[in-house]
Amino acid sequence: MPNEQINWFDRRKHFRYPAQHGSFAAFSPEYHILGPIHDISKGGIAFYYCPIPMTDVVDKELLVQNEFKLNIFLKTENFFISDINIKLISIISSSPANYPGVYISTVRLGMQFEDLTFDQESRLDYFLKNYIIKDIQAEKG
Repeated sequence: MPNEQINWFDRRKHFRYPAQHGSFAAFSPEYHILGPIHDISKGGIAFYYCPIPMTDVVDKELLVQNEFKLNIFLKTENFFISDINIKLISIISSSPANYPGVYISTVRLGMQFEDLTFDQESRLDYFLKNYIIKDIQAEKG
């Protein structure tokens, strides 16, 4: 079946919405991986971060073994969801963007939420009602 295409989105139970600017995710306990949220749903999240050159910031084995917890927060509001259990779904590295004298690589991590507590679930519902971009055209204008 060489011509068969895989539609990755068919596996998702919930539509992912773009998050508003100022929405971030970070791994605990160290917070050495921190970045803006790309999109989010009741079932999972994707966010970007910039790896630090010459260091092994993300140990893929630890991610696969679910050794990290995820935190979601806003830079301008007093909002925080802590210690979310996650399952790593994807790691996508981009080629460095070439600006004069600057080379920036980003990594996009896609994760599925697992075993949310009642408090985490209610905070996630609040986030999805208040901090997503429902109308992308309205956000641009």
